[in-house]
Amino acid sequence: MLGEGQRRAGRGTDVVIAFMEDYGRPLTRQMAQGLETVPRRTMRYREATFTEMDLDAVLARHPTRPARRPAHHRPLPHRQAATLRPPGRPPA
Repeated sequence: MLGEGQRRAGRGTDVVIAFMEDYGRPLTRQMAQGLETVPRRTMRYREATFTEMDLDAVLARHPTRPARRPAHHRPLPHRQAATLRPPGRPPA
């Protein structure tokens, strides 16, 4: 995906990285160089702090081609559980 983003950026397409985890891989970092990255949103869940894709910031940026890596990223549990849980039922 990053290679495709670089190719499109080289052709003049407005490409922005919406979310990326490089897991310490130098090649992944290298492939992302030169592409704009939207800062992550920081959230607190119970006693922990997490970062996630800031969808509002991505949409406000109006990119022609937003890139998101990895494809398996999931929202924080409280966001998902809140939509699946019947009203009045406490979280598990």
